[in-house]
Amino acid sequence: PSISIGICDTGLRTTHEDLGRHRLEAYNAVDHLWESQGGQIGPIFPHGTRTTGTAVASGNNARGVVGVGWELAHRMLRVSNQSDGSAYLSDLQHGARTSIESGDRIASVSYHGVYFLSNLTTAEYIRSLGGLLVWAAGNTGSNMSFSERDADTLVVVGATSASDVLAWFSSYGTFVDLVAPGVGIFTTDSATDS
Repeated sequence: PSISIGICDTGLRTTHEDLGRHRLEAYNAVDHLWESQGGQIGPIFPHGTRTTGTAVASGNNARGVVGVGWELAHRMLRVSNQSDGSAYLSDLQHGARTSIESGDRIASVSYHGVYFLSNLTTAEYIRSLGGLLVWAAGNTGSNMSFSERDADTLVVVGATSASDVLAWFSSYGTFVDLVAPGVGIFTTDSATDS
């Protein structure tokens, strides 16, 4: 729990039984308000609660699921106030910067748009603070073999299927650093506390 991850996503169901442990104060990156200042951090769309569970859902509690880093502390940085969960690139980058500036070691962005060059600038700034920016490769099945390759300041992650092969929707190419399971994942949900 001394290491924290910032989840830049669509908000979090704070009452979820698997997500209360090691939860840090959340932030609304659209309104630039902390939870304690009245910033809305609840789930505007289910994706944020799901990605948080994949990362940090509590283990050894005989309930629900277990996240990959279930002893990590976590912070939600809600980057959308839209009911469909869509977000502006500026809010995604602001959320990631705020995460690391607040002491998180990793800022995770599970949104489309990693290929914008301004993300490299954001990642370099985050690295200068001792943090790491991790961004989803995207779900368009695109070949991301760009001439502009980052110097590993930005970690780009694609998806594999249950058969341990590249998922049909996952973007790929030299801009993608690694792939991880992305299909049929059991995780937390914003519709229920369990």
